[in-house]
Amino acid sequence: MWTRLVAGAAAHDINNLAQGLSNLLALAAAPSATRESLDRYAALARDGLKDLRQLATHLRALANAQASAETQRLDLLAAEAVTELETPGDRSVDVSPLGGGPLVSGPGPALRLAIQALARYAVAASAPRARVTVTVSREGAAAVVVV
Repeated sequence: MWTRLVAGAAAHDINNLAQGLSNLLALAAAPSATRESLDRYAALARDGLKDLRQLATHLRALANAQASAETQRLDLLAAEAVTELETPGDRSVDVSPLGGGPLVSGPGPALRLAIQALARYAVAASAPRARVTVTVSREGAAAVVVV
């Protein structure tokens, strides 16, 4: 089930990037394109390619999710995921205080990616000047991340 969701989200992101790059090519080919416009289009294309490389890195982490399960603290994974997250200047993400968080078994990159995806979408959906909070806890035998 989750692989279908990830595949659908990846396809959506790839299509968005491809459409953006196609639009930039069309704009750059216009006879009325100025040097300043071409420079701006090139910068936007570089940003799109950077996003595509990041998506490939994320997909690779998910593809290797079964490779090497390690026991690690979930609160530390959450802190790393939030540290790697790029947030708009008017929003912030806080992680619950660290301190002996629950142990989980799984590949670190895939676990960080899952936490980061939740936080990224919460930030995107939040109001300007909002604070998104990520908490990690144990509920019975389950380790829980709440964004």
